[in-house]
Amino acid sequence: MRWDVAGGSVVGRDHARAGRNNQDAFAVRRAGDAVAAAVCDGCGAAAFSEWGARLGAELVAGALARRADAPWDELWEPVRAETLDGLRRAAALIGDTHEHLLFTIVAALARDGEAAAAAIGDGTVVWDGAILLSRDEEDAPAYLGHVLCGGGSAPLRPPLGEASRGPPSGVGRGFRVLAQGPCRQIALGTDGAETVAVSPLFDDDLVWKNPDGLRRRLARTGGLQDDATLVLLRRMPW
Repeated sequence: MRWDVAGGSVVGRDHARAGRNNQDAFAVRRAGDAVAAAVCDGCGAAAFSEWGARLGAELVAGALARRADAPWDELWEPVRAETLDGLRRAAALIGDTHEHLLFTIVAALARDGEAAAAAIGDGTVVWDGAILLSRDEEDAPAYLGHVLCGGGSAPLRPPLGEASRGPPSGVGRGFRVLAQGPCRQIALGTDGAETVAVSPLFDDDLVWKNPDGLRRRLARTGGLQDDATLVLLRRMPW
């Protein structure tokens, strides 16, 4: 099976008014017929979190792509460890974590007719039309970078099917597996994209034929106060 992928990101209205940069980022990597994607949302209170979000998205997508053939139950903890190692090296160079390296992660690996999705912190995940993840009601999501601030480490947090209730207070920094198995469509996004109607986008020719198509569609969506980023994956042929 072949997977198509499209991504786009726009600055939110509130950030634009304040003269701030888009603090979201996404990255996509291919490994043969497999596709790895990651979406990161930088901490809004940090001065340079867009820097960490970009680095984090690239680290996670790269780590997933290098494990494109790994068993599902051996995937996420090594990805977390490799990403954290990259953040440690970045922190050693810049001498700072709070202002640069705090961001949420939503990621997926798709191969053949199956996929897996997981998250650290909040965001948006829609799996074959079912909403698996949404905004953290406490507006205090977990950040992997907190481990570098003395927050400790946490192992992988199953079980499946728990994501719709959102992350509990004080959750650790391990990936929460949201879903894995056969699927046809996945939408990964930051919490700013929560109000975007994603289903019509999967059938929108502009999204798939123009590399800038999804960003254009997001730019035309009204009411996006926060930065909004989406990555769409669809399995082909239909």
